[in-house]
Amino acid sequence: MAAAKRSGLKVIPLTLGMVMLLKLKPGGRQLLLTPDLGADKVWYRQTLMELLDLLANGALKPLVAARIPLMETARAHELLERGGYAGKIVLVTEAYESEE
Repeated sequence: MAAAKRSGLKVIPLTLGMVMLLKLKPGGRQLLLTPDLGADKVWYRQTLMELLDLLANGALKPLVAARIPLMETARAHELLERGGYAGKIVLVTEAYESEE
């Protein structure tokens, strides 16, 4: 996290919940279930910052099975349902694709 702040990056994790929120019908309702961190908030924040620093420094490398354009989300769901892969299926935006 510190490395992201130093470089001016804004980190916004895209979760399945966020994807579903984007698909929510007008007037629809969404229920978000989040863990109650209680007294562990400080530990959680410190641990998350350490993990993000490890990612930024290249010391921690996530295993990515596939990078799929956001517009091909249906294909990503097919892969998830089929299984048999190792790693994460990552949805990428057009901006990310143009950087490669």
